[in-house]
Amino acid sequence: MDDVGDDLNLLVMMLMAKLHFPSPTSEAATSYYATSRGVSYGSYMVRYYQIYGGDPNAMKTRVAEGLANHWNSDVSGPFGAVRWYHRAETGANPQLAELYAAIINTYIK
Repeated sequence: MDDVGDDLNLLVMMLMAKLHFPSPTSEAATSYYATSRGVSYGSYMVRYYQIYGGDPNAMKTRVAEGLANHWNSDVSGPFGAVRWYHRAETGANPQLAELYAAIINTYIK
């Protein structure tokens, strides 16, 4: 759930294939990723921020506890991975993740 480092690169490669060199293989790979990418901690950030605000302390532990208490994911696995990667708590820019939301929702279904 914390391993999202390769997702952004994979998303970019799938988008480039879809937009410039679509093939049955690249379409199948994109579809498989979209339906098979499990949720990450980033798929639960809305609920986390509702409860804990912007407190970044023990974020993974708190989300894991939330999962044990049946939190529902608020975004897809692919978008959750991007959102977790770009979270402010690591010094990243969460607005970059938001830019990907429309792209993922349009091309990575």
